Amino acid sequence: MIAEKGFHFCELGSKQLLLRDEEYWKYELKRLNLQISSVFEFGHFAHWGHRRQIYINHEKLANKLAFLGIPMVTLGPGIQLSKTMEQEDYARMASQIKETIKRYTYKGIKVAIHPHFGHCIFKLEDIEWLTHSMNSEIYLVPDLTHLHLAGINILAFIEHYLHVIAGFHINNIKAVQTAVYTMRHTRGTSLDDGIIPCAAILNILQRIGFTGGMTMEFENVFEESIECLIDNSIRFVEQRKLLSRREDL
Repeated sequence: MIAEKGFHFCELGSKQLLLRDEEYWKYELKRLNLQISSVFEFGHFAHWGHRRQIYINHEKLANKLAFLGIPMVTLGPGIQLSKTMEQEDYARMASQIKETIKRYTYKGIKVAIHPHFGHCIFKLEDIEWLTHSMNSEIYLVPDLTHLHLAGINILAFIEHYLHVIAGFHINNIKAVQTAVYTMRHTRGTSLDDGIIPCAAILNILQRIGFTGGMTMEFENVFEESIECLIDNSIRFVEQRKLLSRREDL
């Protein structure tokens, strides 16, 4: 469906990438005229006791990305196992993040962190700690929905963190009355039909000359409505001349 809609770039989950060998992906990407802009994986930064196996898994993934010429890995921080984090926990997490980054940057792959609902890096104070702890080593790929759920002022966030933002997951949500769809009491919708001010966000990115990637994402939606939501979102973007569908998404 991605190629059929005219896109030339996509983000892929690591599980999908690892299911097939390198030759398969080289053939399919060429056939579909697609490039993988980033691969999404979990960092598991709060799993100190399992860090050695986690490093091995990252090394394997880094090798595959390097072979296929995929320029970036986007890491979800991973679930926070304890309700509270002590100073020692933060020191260990910082060490684990730095060791994880090395596995990729050694292969020439950019590393970006994706602050995520329910993960060890989600709220604004978590992101502030991350950027201060990593200095210039780290990039961010924020998700509009997760920023909203964290109570973050998205426009102010963009202005402040623009220098370390490598890309965005752009999406929108509607509130629902029950938790049938998700514990977050929301469901996904098209970019023009939710509570997140996508037009204002995309306008400011255009105004400041943002050149990073954007991944259009539809999460917690009814399967039968996904194609309609995609088409509506494409029209929303193109009508406002905010982005070039074939080059930037």
